[in-house]
Amino acid sequence: MFDRRWQFMNRSWLVTLGFVLILILTACPANSVPGTPVIVSFSATPSVLSEPQEIKLEWQVTGATELEIDGGVGAVTPPDKGSKSVYVYGAKTFVLKAKNAQGEVSKSLRIEAPGPTLSLVETVAGQAGVRGGADGPGSSATFNYPYGVAVTKDAGATGGEVIVYIVGLNEKIRYALVGYAGNPVGTAIGKGESGSVDGDANTALVRAPQGIAIGYDSPAYEAYAYWTEDDSCVVRKLTAYPLNGNRKAVTVAGKAYTCGAADGSAAAARFNRPTGIVANTRTGEVFVADTSNYTIRRIYGDSVSTFAGLAGQPGTADGPGASARFLRPSGIALNRQEELLVADNTSVRKITPDGQVSTLAGKPGEFGYKDGLGSEARFNGASGIAVDEVGNIYVSEDGNHTIRKITPDGQVSTVAGIAGVTGAADGSLSVATFNRPWGLAYYNKQLFVADTYNQTIRRIR
Repeated sequence: MFDRRWQFMNRSWLVTLGFVLILILTACPANSVPGTPVIVSFSATPSVLSEPQEIKLEWQVTGATELEIDGGVGAVTPPDKGSKSVYVYGAKTFVLKAKNAQGEVSKSLRIEAPGPTLSLVETVAGQAGVRGGADGPGSSATFNYPYGVAVTKDAGATGGEVIVYIVGLNEKIRYALVGYAGNPVGTAIGKGESGSVDGDANTALVRAPQGIAIGYDSPAYEAYAYWTEDDSCVVRKLTAYPLNGNRKAVTVAGKAYTCGAADGSAAAARFNRPTGIVANTRTGEVFVADTSNYTIRRIYGDSVSTFAGLAGQPGTADGPGASARFLRPSGIALNRQEELLVADNTSVRKITPDGQVSTLAGKPGEFGYKDGLGSEARFNGASGIAVDEVGNIYVSEDGNHTIRKITPDGQVSTVAGIAGVTGAADGSLSVATFNRPWGLAYYNKQLFVADTYNQTIRRIR
């Protein structure tokens, strides 16, 4: 009898102990120990962005004496329940850290910014495999190795019509009016004769322009274009809208056919086969990928300086300004935070406004094709680059024949094209093919591609 009672009491005690342990484990979050703070909730409104905007972070915490939010926010109060509004440019991760004398707990919150939903590749101008210099309707126009594109809203637009500036070996600055009937192609400046001569629409000559960018001129904000000429080693601009009879070609910096690396006044400065170019329309700065100098140059007013890299010194080093090195800087773009993004052959580099260079994706000097996060990804001939409204980066690869996407935190994926496969097929993203695409531009949820060896201009939307 005694043994049976003892066994019963022993079982009852074990059941009670198990119940108490369950209560303890369910009361304590997995990321804490007894006595540390408890993060009850951490949320954002909205949590998915279609454009840069202000969001509201909200939290509820018990037992904390200090709160901090990583991601550019810092210390916050009160330590129990509160909210804070922050402006977010794109995809971002915030980490709430709650502390007290017993320890620290944390919780992550991801803000998503997927960007536009792209599904279709189409040819808007040019004929695949046909070289030439004919203007006219997009389907009958021809190009001679188009290398660069830039896009903005057309001056006469009543809907979604855009003007796409196009540069290449036609020895002209050309344009396509996409969204109008037939997507007509015309010539803004240049006569198809090789030269680097300033002048009006009747006299100016252009020599192998490589990169092109949109800028704004005077209080009227009339669109014009900057372009680079790698053979001539100069940076030039179009002073007015392509259909304006007063348009002219003007040399901005450098001296035609005199290559070098000198900084200084615009006239005294020298470049060495510059390609990519981008204009900061807020500040008036123009940045140039000075490819054969392995540098990024800055033009501001009448002054040219080296913003990052060291002339004549190729390499892969990250770091401040002159300590950084580049392999083949080509495409260059600017995001909403005024950071520069550079397509550097096997990687994509980022330069902060104060000149700090880092590698966002890829491994400098290592060719390949691989999607993935940051340094896990591989590129082959990263050439053109563009940025959407929420900071997603798009890169064209002339070696892999693809268009890639990089989120602001470095996640790389393939948008269109089949790695290692050349072709000219339009259609869905999974079947479309390219042939050494180079230039890339983004506007209003559309990507425009200079599909160089197909002799066409493609659109992804």
